[in-house]
Amino acid sequence: MSDFEAIETREQFEEAVKDRLEQERETVRREFSGYLSPEAVEEKYKEYLSPKEAEEKYKGYLSPEDAANKDATIAKYEKESKRVKVAMENGIPYELAGKLSGETEDEMKKDAEAFSKFLKGKTTYPNFTRDTDNKDDSIREATKKMLNNLKGE
Repeated sequence: MSDFEAIETREQFEEAVKDRLEQERETVRREFSGYLSPEAVEEKYKEYLSPKEAEEKYKGYLSPEDAANKDATIAKYEKESKRVKVAMENGIPYELAGKLSGETEDEMKKDAEAFSKFLKGKTTYPNFTRDTDNKDDSIREATKKMLNNLKGE
């Protein structure tokens, strides 16, 4: 083991740590070898706008979020317009056009055809309301009414 020598001057200290500092500097150079220096970055990006300048330049333009919202609104209106058009073509009242389902025009047409058959058809449904005036024969009378309606009389 070597004896400990005290460092008494600045030159002795610099000589003692010189190799270690050079080793660290080389490690840092290798680590950051692919990066640009601050001067190179400044030179490369000097033609670019700052965030404040970009905001001022594009002040009247739509943001991407606003454009997406407007596109969604337009798509909604177009879909509603198709829905009304299909409803009118199939004889469905305007007030009921919103009840049609489907994403595409073909799906809406299929739904409208089924809906218009229901609206135009003379299908009668049995009356299931009870007659409360005559409690004794109310069930019998309701059953007779229902059967007559089913037979078409």
